[in-house]
Amino acid sequence: MKTYTIILIFISNLLFSRNNENTLIFKTTKFAQPPYNNQVSYDTIIHKGILNLQFYRDNFKTPFDFPNEFINTKYKNKTVIVWGNKTSRKDLNLNYKYTFTYDSLSRVISYSYSGCMICSRAAFDIRVSYDSLNRPLNLSYLNFTNKSNSIQFIFKYDTKMNIINISLYVNDKLEYEILKLD
Repeated sequence: MKTYTIILIFISNLLFSRNNENTLIFKTTKFAQPPYNNQVSYDTIIHKGILNLQFYRDNFKTPFDFPNEFINTKYKNKTVIVWGNKTSRKDLNLNYKYTFTYDSLSRVISYSYSGCMICSRAAFDIRVSYDSLNRPLNLSYLNFTNKSNSIQFIFKYDTKMNIINISLYVNDKLEYEILKLD
């Protein structure tokens, strides 16, 4: 009898704790080009907190590359280079670097990764644009290995600063979209 009571208490606590968290539903769509057989899926995620780019990277693996912080008040109208391995030589044959360019409002407007001879990732350059509230509105990628592809992420926010929609465009065609449903 004690075992059943403990199991019931455990299950009720589990259910009660789930009710205190936010259960969010997302619709993801992969668009076929031209529009044939679009793939639509729905995901339920339990989450407390703001829906920012890190949330989408953790849960949807997109967008993958973006700066850890978009505003850094230490830098205004400056370009900052950060080497990947600070103890290694500053040599692109053996080491890689990130380059951040900041505007007059201390916002990252360009973020690039150099790659290196022994690195497994391709070099890229990302341009960032902002809305009037200094939230990232658009990430435009230039991949140095495939310069013919124009890749762009566009974000939409709710009134609580949550990203509620991410649209991925490749060569100006909608390829993928994540939409938070109410």
